[in-house]
Amino acid sequence: MILEEELKELKEELLDDEKLEENELKVELEKELEEELEKKLKEEFEELKEGNWRN
Repeated sequence: MILEEELKELKEELLDDEKLEENELKVELEKELEEELEKKLKEEFEELKEGNWRN
């Protein structure tokens, strides 16, 4: 009986760890996407500024 309880607890811990790792990966991906978007927006903004200066 004790072994079954320990096994159940270990399974729950594993699931929690997997969820935590998954969340960490999602956060990391979101950061990368935000940085990429910010970089592209800055590039487009600079291109627009240069275009306006020429006109």
